[in-house]
Amino acid sequence: METNKSAWVVWLLILAAIVIVIALSVRYFSGETYEPLSIQNNEPVGIDNVIRTILVQHSYDDATGSHTYTGLIAVPTPCHDISHTVTIMESFPEQVRIDFFTVAPPADVACAQVITEKSFTVTFKASENSVGERVSATLDGAPIYLLVGGKD
Repeated sequence: METNKSAWVVWLLILAAIVIVIALSVRYFSGETYEPLSIQNNEPVGIDNVIRTILVQHSYDDATGSHTYTGLIAVPTPCHDISHTVTIMESFPEQVRIDFFTVAPPADVACAQVITEKSFTVTFKASENSVGERVSATLDGAPIYLLVGGKD
């Protein structure tokens, strides 16, 4: 009699394991994805949604009408460089977009993978009021925020 109970327990455990495997398989192969965590206004939270902030110094030269931004951007190795382009939209005051790009070293260059800060200087001509929210920036296509920490 005791062996019958043991056999039933074993069969019930096997049946439960089969049901669990089937349920997990259906969930896995259904392609259902999980939604990221969200906070107020259903804005997703995740590393891809964090806007990187770069501390910059800003100065404006009245004589030339030039803005100058200087700062540091972290790159993957000391052999990487930073380049940039500036786009000035025709409006008054002008809206400015600075696009930064990390430039990888040639493939045959051996370089230690140590995150390194590279300095940059961006100068462009625009009206004196083309500052603050009127200046946007990207780094390798992702938006970044230029936090002005003072004037030169």
